[in-house]
Amino acid sequence: MGTGCAIITTHGTGCAEVVGDAALLVPPRDPSAIRAALDRLADSREIMDTLGAAARARLERSFRWKHVVDMYREIYRSHAGNA
Repeated sequence: MGTGCAIITTHGTGCAEVVGDAALLVPPRDPSAIRAALDRLADSREIMDTLGAAARARLERSFRWKHVVDMYREIYRSHAGNA
């Protein structure tokens, strides 16, 4: 995601939640699906560029340290009054 490359990952492994709509998703242990996804990227520079840009934007938006710290602060604040 950090390099802005298109991503292919699998359903049901936790990866789909990380990449959101910024990747092509395939079933686990399905070589045919992986090959089809690779072919799709190889056949379309536009899809490759769009997914790569979406991956980089998702990383910037959701996984920067400042964002992670802010999320933890909010969790701590929300529970501090409940102790």
